Amino acid sequence: MIDKKLLMGLSFSVIIGFWIFQIPTLNQVLIEAHSFRQTQTAYQSLTMSQGFGSLLHPKLPIFGSPWEVPFEFPLFQYSAAILIRVFHLSSDVSNRLASLIWFTLCLIPLWLIVRKWLGITAAYGAILIFTLSPFAIQWSRASLIEYCALFFGLSFVFLFSENWRNFKFYSLFGATITGSVCGMIKSTTLLALIIFLLFLIPDISGTFHHWKKNLRRTVNSIAIVFPVFAATAWWTHHADQIKGASPATKWLTSSSLQSWNFGTVQQRLNIDNWLSILGRIDSLILPRYTTVVLLLLPILIFESRRIAFAATASITLTVAIFFNLYIVHDYYLVALTPQLSILSIIAVQSICSKISETQKTTTFFLVVFIAICLPLYQSKTYWKLSRSHLTYTHELKSLSEPDQFVIYGTNDWDPTGLYYSERRGMMMDSRGMTTKVLAELPDLEGYDFYYGPKDRADLIGIRGLYAPVGSATIRIGDVISDFGPLGVIFSTRDFKKHFRRVQKMTCSGENFFSFESYPIGTIFKTTSTGTNYFQKAPGIIPVPVGQSVIVTDKPSDAPPQTVSCIGGGTVIFSIVKDSTFPFK
Repeated sequence: MIDKKLLMGLSFSVIIGFWIFQIPTLNQVLIEAHSFRQTQTAYQSLTMSQGFGSLLHPKLPIFGSPWEVPFEFPLFQYSAAILIRVFHLSSDVSNRLASLIWFTLCLIPLWLIVRKWLGITAAYGAILIFTLSPFAIQWSRASLIEYCALFFGLSFVFLFSENWRNFKFYSLFGATITGSVCGMIKSTTLLALIIFLLFLIPDISGTFHHWKKNLRRTVNSIAIVFPVFAATAWWTHHADQIKGASPATKWLTSSSLQSWNFGTVQQRLNIDNWLSILGRIDSLILPRYTTVVLLLLPILIFESRRIAFAATASITLTVAIFFNLYIVHDYYLVALTPQLSILSIIAVQSICSKISETQKTTTFFLVVFIAICLPLYQSKTYWKLSRSHLTYTHELKSLSEPDQFVIYGTNDWDPTGLYYSERRGMMMDSRGMTTKVLAELPDLEGYDFYYGPKDRADLIGIRGLYAPVGSATIRIGDVISDFGPLGVIFSTRDFKKHFRRVQKMTCSGENFFSFESYPIGTIFKTTSTGTNYFQKAPGIIPVPVGQSVIVTDKPSDAPPQTVSCIGGGTVIFSIVKDSTFPFK
């Protein structure tokens, strides 16, 4: 007989130790893994804590006005916002702490589910394996919605099964609410747990010969499932309506992302994709080389065949349905970690069943210890907590005002810079954004800065004039007065008046052209051979050659205004005759 009190004490000690281990890491910046998703989530929490947006209209100011891009129902973000406002914590700490709280809450329904089908000993063993995987160490304190959705999903499984066994109003109402919330937060998590539940129901119901009893069960189930699906569909429609109303976000509606979510047949035919997903499970959650064995448990172990089959079906079918998501994002495995923990503890129980009563406790603890420690050792480079420091220089925050917008030209989904500078902007994801979309923005005059690669002259010049003002930041505008005293600025406008050649410069970075002797307002037309850039001064981001250069005012204590060109080839400076830029 396994000592249950000892196991309970160990479980509580592990949970407390887990918190003690994680708390010192909560103040880390959100860039150690999947920073794009972590900062996106945290940005919504931050705006909520500042009084902007609501549960139905969470603000995410990364794709222009109206500054919202709803995906999941923002309950997790709301919980983090409460921590920010009540305890005056930073956004990073609050989002990590909220995730850790939701992760810990998941242990309650997981314990109840496993206890119901496998017994109290297995329940404690399952939460030990669930808590101490390298996967959980990494993601339990990440700024993600995953464990919030999982808590409601596991609660839905338990309450639904309780209602099926023995109808109670509390279980019907509770299953309806928790299932609806899970579906609105993350429908992929809900589907994984519905599959798990569907394969459990025949075991719960026992025999179907009692048709009256099972008819009542079916009616009760419909009373739960219908509002759950209705709530999920309503939130999806609501989010799609908002995203579809803006040309900058209509590519993010659920219908537009179908191929992204589900993947292609060709992906499923590539064995390397399956091995990639299997490899993550087989080292981040379970001891290596055990996944295939555990998936065969429904065949090998008769006593727990039903729940083992349900867990196996949930894992395999969910991955097969949302194949591309599981290839691209390893954190999607959160929805499958309860099932994997259940399969693991079934295997442990099977091993212990062959051992004499006097040795069961020792064997149980030994096998659970191995199941925990092997993944931790095998994946030590994965779960090792990041000590990274924020690499962003906060230039945008220091150079701009809160009411000025930013074109964030990263060409990928990553709002990290916008989040940490607390600035609104247009994130230039190459999958859905074009210069044409920018040019049609109704609030284009509010975009005063560009942050990103230097070779996007189309984005830099979207307002007509620009000047590098930082190591990664370019000021953009329409009139000279937008810039202040800088010395020279650049223009994408084509000045077609007569011009006179002044100087030809080889682009070695060692030659310089000075504007000191030319009056304010003088315009230079530049032409070039080769691929090259202007560089105003060390530490300032280079800008593309080929634009016009306009002499402007500068601070009296500023050094002489010169530019060099780099990248090879030559640049010809030609002064535009009888023309000065109209200062406004």
